[in-house]
Amino acid sequence: PASVPGEPPAAMPEPAPEPTPAPEAVSITDMAGREVTVPTAVDHVFGANTNSTVMLYTLVPEKMIAWNIKPDESSMVYMDPDYAGLPVLGSLYGSGKESNVEEVLTYPLDLVVLCDTKANQKVIEAADSIEERLGIPVVVVMADMGNYDEAYAFLGPILGAEEKAEELGAYCRDTVAYAGERTGLLEDEDRVTVYYARMDDGLTTEFAGSPNAQVLKLAGGINVAEGETPSGEVTLEQVMAWNPETIIIGHIGAEEVAAYDAIMGGELWAETDAVKDGSVYSVPRLPFNWFDRPPSVNRVIGVKWLGHLLYPDIFDCDMTAEVKEFFSLFYHYDLSDEEAAALLGS
Repeated sequence: PASVPGEPPAAMPEPAPEPTPAPEAVSITDMAGREVTVPTAVDHVFGANTNSTVMLYTLVPEKMIAWNIKPDESSMVYMDPDYAGLPVLGSLYGSGKESNVEEVLTYPLDLVVLCDTKANQKVIEAADSIEERLGIPVVVVMADMGNYDEAYAFLGPILGAEEKAEELGAYCRDTVAYAGERTGLLEDEDRVTVYYARMDDGLTTEFAGSPNAQVLKLAGGINVAEGETPSGEVTLEQVMAWNPETIIIGHIGAEEVAAYDAIMGGELWAETDAVKDGSVYSVPRLPFNWFDRPPSVNRVIGVKWLGHLLYPDIFDCDMTAEVKEFFSLFYHYDLSDEEAAALLGS
């Protein structure tokens, strides 16, 4: 503006301050207590093992660069083809085919996520080693049936998916609370004894206290397999002595369950109460096993499935509706009533 004679010139407006650029990386503390510098925008992520990848698939499938193990064709039915067709790069941690570091680094990658049921020294050393080999930040996520809500709450902000993480975490938290409320109504004499059969002959199991038998505990069943062997192998004579009322059969990565025929057609198996009463059931496995491996959030729906199977009057949920909700929330797939019924074997 022009100055009036005899008055001081008008002050010029102060220039607007330059906006402060957002930092490209921030330092965080992961769930193992490690200080990690992570990008503020994570667009490409890889799960160090199948536990991690299943969790990432539920939360940010569009940011995954690869699978650890190729989903089989039956599992792919319940997946978007773009996700089902991702490359297969093996695992950086745990069992399974080991990743080739050079191959992993041919893909754009911002962050590696390592989920484990513990955050002990072994996990910390593994995460540090992966970070050193790749030159990519690695965060440890302690993720187990009792704290999936916390695991999602940790991952959500890092991956830019806070709202989805809250939704998934709330479902997990509510499911565990529901199971606790329902099993609290059971009298000790009402609890069903259960044997969990694995492998083709059904003579490998998960003992009471195993992380891979958590669904059975949450659902209120009594695991007949007390004690422990390193292999989880038992004898048929031992199973007969336990005489379970129900047998559930796990099948990891197999479309057909050989153990079912072995158990239902076995002369000695026939002496158990479970076979006499026809209480032998295969665990649903699509797109990931509902009971056992990988020990990730795929097992959450298994709590209601098994609770309803053992105590339908106590776990009085509509399983068709439950399965449809779970698949929509966690697997980004809207089941029909017919598909839900087929998954439940009804």
